[in-house]
Amino acid sequence: MELTQGEGRGSYIWGRSVHNTRIERLWVDVTVGSWNFHPITIGNGPNQRPEEMFGFDMLVHGSRGDSLDQHLTPDELEVFGVDWDAYEEDAILRHLRSNYANEGNSSWLGHRGPPTELSGVEVSEPPSILTAEEISLLDLTVASLSHGSTAEEVAHLWRQALMIARILRLGDF
Repeated sequence: MELTQGEGRGSYIWGRSVHNTRIERLWVDVTVGSWNFHPITIGNGPNQRPEEMFGFDMLVHGSRGDSLDQHLTPDELEVFGVDWDAYEEDAILRHLRSNYANEGNSSWLGHRGPPTELSGVEVSEPPSILTAEEISLLDLTVASLSHGSTAEEVAHLWRQALMIARILRLGDF
């Protein structure tokens, strides 16, 4: 690249590859995201994205594939997917110490259900643009409209509901 574009332009990332793992991971995420959300033309059918086809296939055929416990020992399962490099980052270590201090070093193997203490985020309900009376009117009006379950019918119903909301509150939608 430097031969073509010239030196001193920052055309190449220098250094050992381990120093570039974050940007490399970002490019993997960008590539996967681009792939999963691009439409694929299907003969005699609607264009679909790979993630849509995967989800539909799971609905029709159920989940497939072997369970990891058929291929890994309990000790291997215990550390499967652990990002060991993260345990060297101070911010992550502080977070772990402050949020999981009373859990000890116990394993989750053999446990079922959620842990006794869950992390949580409290989210307050956003303020409504519509009043309670307007919401009731919108609900009644939308319920009286004809609707189906195809994507086109659902989109049409959403457009009708948006049109009604715009009539109720000019300029807000």
